[in-house]
Formats: sequence, C-alpha cells, structure tokens
Amino acid sequence: MHACGHDFYVAAILGVHNVSNAEVGVMGIKAGAMTAAVDRFEIKITGVGSHAAKPERGVDAIILASNIVTALQTIISRNICATEKALLSVTHIEVVNTWNVIPESAYIEGTARTLNEYIRELIA
Repeated sequence: MHACGHDFYVAAILGVHNVSNAEVGVMGIKAGAMTAAVDRFEIKITGVGSHAAKPERGVDAIILASNIVTALQTIISRNICATEKALLSVTHIEVVNTWNVIPESAYIEGTARTLNEYIRELIA
C-alpha cells in the first residue's frame, strides 16, 4: 500500500520503438513482430602475409575475405524460403597494410536481421 493509503498495481506494460519512416506523432501496432531481431557478426581471418611480388609464398587474407563475403550472401538466398523475411549485410571490411604487401589478416563485420526465431537460429 502506498503511503497515502492507495493500492497501486501494474495492469499493462507497453514497449515503444520508433520507426524512422513513420510521421511524427504516428505509432503503428500489429500482432506479431513489427521490427526484426538484430545480430552482429564478426569474422577475423588470419592468413600468411607476403610480398606482392611473391604471392605464392602467402595465404592471401584479401582473397579469403572476398570469398567469405560472397558465400555469406548465399545464406539467405539459398537457405531461407522466399516468403520469409531475413537479411544479412556485410557492413565493414578492414585490411590494414601497404600497397606492395599481401596482408596476413582481414576483418569482416555485419548484421543479420530476422523476424522468426527459427530462422534466426538457422542463420546463427
């Protein structure tokens, strides 16, 4: 009981998440998911650096990263039914080196967004 003698209880809790394409003052509501779950992914690649004049002596992290990005794009298109909603975006690739050296490492980062927990687990 509150100090003033009134009983208080919670009848409902609402969570609100803005959607950038809605007009100011407009709120949408519907049954089920309205916005997607978001998962971040990171991939760290370790190859073997070498001089650009001797690429056969290394394991090219740029080639590895490029192939991984291409393969990532097939996760949704070849594993998720076309009527389901999911996306996977590579949003950051980083390779630090100089112009005449094949780097030994690369970094890929991105996001996966899903509306269905089963699909979320499949992608993860």
